[in-house]
Amino acid sequence: PFTMPALITPAQAADEIHDLSCRLRELAYHDELTGLLNRRAVMERAQSLLALCGRQGSPVSLLMIDIDHFKRVNDRHGHAAGDQVLCLVGETLRDNLRDSDLLGRIGGEEFLAVLPDTSEEGALILAECLRSRVSRQVVGLGGDEDTVTISLGIASISGRSGSGVPLSDSLRRADEALYRAKREGRNCTICAGTPLPQEHGQGRPGEVLLQRAGHPVL
Repeated sequence: PFTMPALITPAQAADEIHDLSCRLRELAYHDELTGLLNRRAVMERAQSLLALCGRQGSPVSLLMIDIDHFKRVNDRHGHAAGDQVLCLVGETLRDNLRDSDLLGRIGGEEFLAVLPDTSEEGALILAECLRSRVSRQVVGLGGDEDTVTISLGIASISGRSGSGVPLSDSLRRADEALYRAKREGRNCTICAGTPLPQEHGQGRPGEVLLQRAGHPVL
């Protein structure tokens, strides 16, 4: 028998439209796999955050983060294993950042974190904490258990620099530092413009006491 469709009130229709709009906005600004901000969203917010820190005269640091040997994971164990690694790394990074920090997946196996009110020294301490915590995670890959490591490049802007430093320049410096970290053996952190220690290449030994407010302490 024919059944008349249920009628909805204007208020119900407005609620459904609002819910749909929220879901579409979520999809537009977040990476579907990891749930982190996508490239477009993190870049837009990073630009605003750099401008705000510049006006306030406070430092800000960028972390460019790359999963080491990620292509090898995909080639050996398949893309499902690669997705698992991306989610694990993304979750570990997110769990060890403050609510005020930005974190996004900007492409492939690369992530970007933007840290307001954070000097180069503070960013280095945090980066080493992130690197250490990711390396402790055990992931099952094709029936085998393995660990994952990351390399990080840091670019910092002092509060004295004001709002005149473009995001593109900071991203370039962080990316160059990341490239140096990969070139020097991976699983380590490099600050833009800082010379490499002679023994560098295997990361900083031991655990780092994290002193920055808002982060758990090792």
